[in-house]
Amino acid sequence: MNVDNFTENTNGLNTDTNALIFASHGAIEQAFQAAIAAAGLTPPDEIIGDGKIHRFSTNDRHGDTAGWYILHLDKLPAGSFGNWREGRTETWCSVKPKEHTPAQQSEYAARLRSMRNARYLAKNAENDKAAKTAAAIWAAATHIADPSAHGYLVEKGIQAHGARLIAAFAARELCPFGNLSPSLSGPLLVIPKMNAAGELRSLQFIAEDGTKRPLTGGESKGATT
Repeated sequence: MNVDNFTENTNGLNTDTNALIFASHGAIEQAFQAAIAAAGLTPPDEIIGDGKIHRFSTNDRHGDTAGWYILHLDKLPAGSFGNWREGRTETWCSVKPKEHTPAQQSEYAARLRSMRNARYLAKNAENDKAAKTAAAIWAAATHIADPSAHGYLVEKGIQAHGARLIAAFAARELCPFGNLSPSLSGPLLVIPKMNAAGELRSLQFIAEDGTKRPLTGGESKGATT
């Protein structure tokens, strides 16, 4: 889905060159911010157009940084944004793609490839950091010999099946990047999520009341419990 936000001539549209010439970079950032809002996400208060990935909360919750964006201000202003938690990606350009000149088409295509590569690298780096956190939490968690050790197992009448146990506060101490959801508290079941090579890549947590949350930033695609 492409979310395009445009201004009228009063805001600096030069129709002779088929390009948006904004009075200032601030107008471009405001248009991009409006595009994020139009896509149903809560945009960040400040937009930084430096061509790098920036994180933000999509729901105003403290510690939530599932939202991300990239904005380029040079040449043909364009950007991309989305929500990693939902696997969502949107693109934005200061000129409607159907109105691009041949040169703009080429430039925009190159920019989209660049932003896609930046997202890929950033996501992989985040997954790798989370995997290290997952390993630390998994090592600190204790084996469960008796299912009565956790209310969820008692409620469901099931065995632990290899899950481990850790207190929420202890898990948080091992999360330097705030990877544990604030909605989790008390004793937690810890379930490993492995990739096809059998490597630990993330964790699933279950509280005694049945609340389930993954390790924030952990790999989800291709990882199974």
